[in-house]
Amino acid sequence: CDVRKMESGGGSITLKDILLSADDHWRKGDKDKCIKAYEDALEFAKGDEEKEAMVHMGLGFALLRMPEVRLKKKGILHLLGAKSIADKRGEEAQAVFVQDIIAKASAQVKTLELKSGGAKEMQRVSGSDERKSGNETNETGIDKGGAEGPDAYSSCAKGLIIKYKVMLFMKGTPTQPECIHSLKTVKILDALGLDFYPYNVMKAHPKLQAAIKQIGKWPFFPQLYVNGKLFGGRDVIEGLNDDEELVEALKKAGIPSEGFGDPRERCTTDITAPGCVSGHAKELLGAAAAGDQALLSDEDSDLLVLISKEGTGDWKALAKTLSKKFSRKVTSKEIRKRWREIKPIIKQKVESKAEMKCGHSCFTCPTRHECKLHDELDHDIEDLAVPTTTPK
Repeated sequence: CDVRKMESGGGSITLKDILLSADDHWRKGDKDKCIKAYEDALEFAKGDEEKEAMVHMGLGFALLRMPEVRLKKKGILHLLGAKSIADKRGEEAQAVFVQDIIAKASAQVKTLELKSGGAKEMQRVSGSDERKSGNETNETGIDKGGAEGPDAYSSCAKGLIIKYKVMLFMKGTPTQPECIHSLKTVKILDALGLDFYPYNVMKAHPKLQAAIKQIGKWPFFPQLYVNGKLFGGRDVIEGLNDDEELVEALKKAGIPSEGFGDPRERCTTDITAPGCVSGHAKELLGAAAAGDQALLSDEDSDLLVLISKEGTGDWKALAKTLSKKFSRKVTSKEIRKRWREIKPIIKQKVESKAEMKCGHSCFTCPTRHECKLHDELDHDIEDLAVPTTTPK
C-alpha cells in the first residue's frame, strides 16, 4: 500500500518507480498500461515474497476494477497468489483478509455472468437490441452501470489494520512526529515499552487516509489498533494513562505481558500545542462576508493565535509580545480595540460549527480544552457540542 517502501537496490529502476508508473497510468485513464506496469512489477518483485504478495494484491485490485469478467477472474487469480504467500509465511490474519476479498469478488463475477447470460438469452429469443431498449452494455455484455470491484483503498486500509498486532496510525514517525497528538501518544506508549508498528499517514494517499478514518469511525489521527480493532486516539490513551489504567486496558484488548518492554524515548522534539486556531486563524477570519474580509490582515491572525494561547487577562503583555512580532510599537489600547472589531467575525465562525481543513470544527477539536479563545467568546465549549435542533 505504501509504494515508497517497495524499493529494490542495485538497479537504476526500482520497484517503487514501476508501481508509481502504474498508479500514474491508472489516474490518467490508461488502464492497459497500468496493468502492464503491474505485470512488470510482479516480475521485478520475484524472489521477495513480501513484495511479491503486495504486487499480487495491487494487480488483483486493478483487474477487479476492470469491466470485463475475464479480467476480474484474472484479478482473483492474483489475489489467490497473495493468499498463497500469506499461508506460506504463516500470516493467518492476512490470509483471512484476502480470502474474504476473493469470496466477495467471486460472488460478484458470478452475478455478472448470470446477468450477462440472461441478457444474451433474451436478445436471442426476442431479437431485440439491448442498446435500443435503454439497457446499455459494453462489448462484453456487462452493464456499464454494474457494480464495481471491491474498493481498493478500503481493502488496503483493512489489510494494514490487521497486518500487525499493534498498529499506530500517526502523523510522522516516532522519531519525528508531525503533530502534538502523535508526539504525546508515542511518548506514552514508549514509556510503557509497548511494541507497536507505526504507520505515517502523511505519506499515504488521501483516499487511504479517509478509508482508515471511515473503518474506525474516528475522524482524527493518531489511531491505535490492537488485533484489528480500534483501541482509541490520544484522548483515550492519555485519559487511561492518567488514571493508571492504560496497561490493564491494553492487556484486556489482547496484548500479552511480553508485549511490554523497557521504557524508551525515541523523540526529543518539542512540539508546542498552540491549539487548532493557530493553524486556522485565517479560516476563522475569513468567515465574514467578502466585504469584511478586506478589513482583515495578517496581524489579525497573529492576534487571534495569541489570544487563543494566553487569553485577554493581560493586554499589556499581549501588546509587548505583538510589538516584537510586528517590529513596531503596539499598544494595549490598539489591540483591545481591534479585538472588539474582529470578535463578532470569530464568534460567527466558531458557532457555525464549520469544519476546518484539519477535518474537525472548534467543538470537536482535540485541543479545544487547551484553547482560551472560547472563554473570550463568552460561551462554554461543551455547550457547542450539543447538536442543534431544527424547528419543525
